[in-house]
Order: sequence, then C-alpha cells, then structure tokens
Amino acid sequence: MMTAICRMLTLGAVFLALTGCDGESLTLELTPSVPALAAPSLARDRGTSEYLDRSAVKGPVEEKGQTGVDIALEWSNKYAAVSEQMLEIQRENQKLADTNRELNSQVAALEAGLGVARTELGDANEMLRQMSMDLEKWKGNVLGFRKEMRGAEQAQLDALIKILHLLGGEVPKTASSQADQAQLSSSEEPTGAPTQ
Repeated sequence: MMTAICRMLTLGAVFLALTGCDGESLTLELTPSVPALAAPSLARDRGTSEYLDRSAVKGPVEEKGQTGVDIALEWSNKYAAVSEQMLEIQRENQKLADTNRELNSQVAALEAGLGVARTELGDANEMLRQMSMDLEKWKGNVLGFRKEMRGAEQAQLDALIKILHLLGGEVPKTASSQADQAQLSSSEEPTGAPTQ
C-alpha cells in the first residue's frame, strides 16, 4: 500500500514537470468581481519569490540545478523511508500487544492457581491447628490414664501384700518398693500438709 502511494506521488511529480510547472509564473485572469487595484500588486510579485517570505509556509531552499521533479523525488523518497519506519514500528507495536495479551492470560491463570493454593493452605493450616489441639488433648488423656494405671497397680500390690500377710507370708521390703511407696504416699497427700 505504501509503495502504491509512493508511485502515485512520483507520477504526480512527473506529470507536473511535463505540463510545465517548472518555475514559470502563472498568469492570473481577473474577473469583473475582483477590483482592478489588486492587479498591479500581483503583477509586481509574479516574477519574484518575495511574497513567499511573508507567507507562513516556508519551503526548502532550492539548490542550483535542482528542478521541481528532483525535489518531488527527494520528498517521495523521504516519504517512503518514513513509511517503512512507520510500518516497522506498527509491526513492533503489534508484536508487543500480542506479547502483552499472552502475558495477561498467563497472569490470569496464575492468579486463579494462587487463589486455589491460598484456600488449600488455609484449610491445611486449620487442619494442623485441629490436629495440634487433638494431640494436646490425647497427651493429657494418656498422662492422666498413666497416673490412673499406676494408682490401680499400686492398689493391686497393696491388696496382694495384705493377702500375703493374712496367709502368713512375709514380704521382703526392698529399697525400690519403699521408694515407690514413699512417692505414692507423697503424691496422695495434699500440698502443705506436714509429713510424718
């Protein structure tokens, strides 16, 4: 598309050159509606380019030997170069937009995965808290049960010792059994009570 525009500009410049637009002054026909006073000022400015100095549009200063066709070709070449740069920038912009869309879709997928991971992590933390509380309760139950078991075993031993005494047997007192009895009796006594 850009090359077609460049070709059209080139053809237009060639057409202008062939039809006689090579710096000759244009004749101006006055109609009866235009005042006659304007004609002398136009006639005075026809052969010079001084009126261009007063205009807002400034053109490039022509070098000697450069014709309107050469200037048109130069501007056509500049336009083609700028058009190619614009196409390259548009391609780069499209590539960046595609990459941005792709990254946005990846971010959306990762955010969804992150949300799922957060909920699973919260559930796992709650489960660990519950397990910790259950473990503490179990430890308390086991330690309490252990104490009860010791008390029951001690009661059985005391009952067996009494039975042996009733039957007339003697039970030897060992240091470990005396230490166990002393420990048992001290744990059964309330705190602050004097020991005998």
